Formats: sequence, structure tokens, C-alpha cells
Amino acid sequence: MSNNQNFQSIVDATQEAMAPVAKYNEFAAKAVERIARKQWEVASACIELGFEQFGKVGKTQDVQASMTAQQELASRWTDTLTRGSMEMMEIVRENQAEALELFTKQAKDVTEKATKATKKAA
Repeated sequence: MSNNQNFQSIVDATQEAMAPVAKYNEFAAKAVERIARKQWEVASACIELGFEQFGKVGKTQDVQASMTAQQELASRWTDTLTRGSMEMMEIVRENQAEALELFTKQAKDVTEKATKATKKAA
């Protein structure tokens, strides 16, 4: 076996060994991106509600109308945060299920490869 073949064998073995890590990194990046996008969506909605609140406070002359507007905005704010939290928890549940599936598949693949290598070595 030539030096090039030996080197290529080492490269191939390393790539095969690192493949599960690469798959996990890809999975983790997608999971973080999904949560970050949802957080950005919720934060943007809250900022818009904050601007709306400033606008309503500046326009109302009547204390009762101002209080009613503030209560309505507080209710919408609570709904936005609650919905956002629930959606983020659903994303987390989905990510946990995907991670379990990924790890189970990786464990099965490693077991199969180890079995083949053991049989080949024997």
C-alpha cells in the first residue's frame, strides 16, 4: 500500500468517524435558528405593542379611555408572550424528538460498524 493510499485511508476513516458529529452540529444549528427566529418574532411583536402603547397614551385625553386602552394592550401583550412561549416549547419538543431519533440512528450505525469491524478483524 502506497503512502497516498495510507493517507487516504486515514482521511476516509476520520471523515467516517466525524460524520455523526457533523450531523449533530447541523441539527443543533437548525434548532438554534428555529428558536432564535421565534424569539425575534415575539420580540418584534412586543416592540410593536410598545410603540402602539406610546401612541395611545399620547392621544388619549380621558383617564378612563386611557386605562381601557392600557388594559387592552396589556391583554394583547400577555397573549403574544403566552403564544410565543407555547410555540417555543413546541419547537423544543420537536427538537428533542429529532435529537432522540438522530442519536438512536447514530448508535445503531456505530453498533453495526463495530460489529462488522469485529467480524473482519477476527
